[in-house]
Amino acid sequence: MRPNRRAVAACAVMLMCLPALTLGAARWIDARPGRPGVVEAAEDAHRISAEHRLPPPDALLRRGRERSWWHEDLALLRRDSEPTATPTRSTDAAASRVRQPAPSPSATPSPPATPTPEAAARSVLRDNQLIVYYGTPLAAGLGVLGTMPPDDIAVAVRQRAAAFDRLNGDAAGAVPALDLIYSLAQAEPTGNGMYIRHLPDAQVRRYIEVAERHDLQLMLDLQIGRSSIIDEVRRIEPYLLNPRVHVAIDPEYAVGAEGVPIKTPGRITGAEINEVQAYLRELVEAHGLPPKILVVHQYMDPTIVDPQAVAKVEGVDYVLNMDAFGDVKAKKKKYRHFAEKPPETKLHGFNVFLVHDHAVLSEEELLQLSPLPQVIFYQ
Repeated sequence: MRPNRRAVAACAVMLMCLPALTLGAARWIDARPGRPGVVEAAEDAHRISAEHRLPPPDALLRRGRERSWWHEDLALLRRDSEPTATPTRSTDAAASRVRQPAPSPSATPSPPATPTPEAAARSVLRDNQLIVYYGTPLAAGLGVLGTMPPDDIAVAVRQRAAAFDRLNGDAAGAVPALDLIYSLAQAEPTGNGMYIRHLPDAQVRRYIEVAERHDLQLMLDLQIGRSSIIDEVRRIEPYLLNPRVHVAIDPEYAVGAEGVPIKTPGRITGAEINEVQAYLRELVEAHGLPPKILVVHQYMDPTIVDPQAVAKVEGVDYVLNMDAFGDVKAKKKKYRHFAEKPPETKLHGFNVFLVHDHAVLSEEELLQLSPLPQVIFYQ
């Protein structure tokens, strides 16, 4: 019997993403029994669609355009699942900040329009909240971004941001954004030796084009693995030259030169955060860009070592995002706990897990959090 090509393709994606799907288990705040499997994940995807006004996943796959989108992603994954060059780990902090050609993108994206001096000086987060949909096009189980095609998710996040904008009134605006997982941690060795897979250049370009078309901000999310944090940030430099592209770092997967994601707790130091901030500041100054947003996700205290060492850097908006899920009361407590930790100059983020939170906070409830989060993620 000839195998069903669609089933084989779906299995290929599941095999790639399954190690990463298991990595988030430690983010549970409470002892909720069990962990969702493949069947439960599919049921959860349908529940997300129903509760949050998103198209059902199977309906998307039945439509010709969406089927084309899904199969194009699989083709890109098969062709470009490994980068063309392996990044080397930085050994000298100062030298690592010197810009070098990024090895990942096969060609530099077309340069965006140069911002005016007024726009270059203005932070996206000045007088605005950022409303972000997170995930990867390769799997709905890794975030809401994977539940529909790029243009449709852009429309959905704009609608969500509009709801916040109405509630904020004159106090603040609400800017829509996507957080695209660029480097995806793996529980098994990868060809690059870093226990991570990078999203193909064509995929990143697609989301940049969507961001331009729908006037969104775009974050590229880095899960690090055995690579170094500054090397992974340098890798995406061609994309960062676009004024609307920013950086998010998931340090729970930064496991060091000998670690293995899942088995080894990841971490980031204040010095490493400062190194990234200094690098981003150089890009901003050299290219006349607006301030870059740097998000660091955190769900446990040990994830960030020496947070008091994190400096305030001109041209960079440093956001600490509370990234745990589960019981809402415990989430709010942890959010306040992280908000009180140094540095005082940081901005605040709050992560809403549409499946794994015991109750999904409404827009009104999120705006009642204290301190008010400048960035709100939906995953």
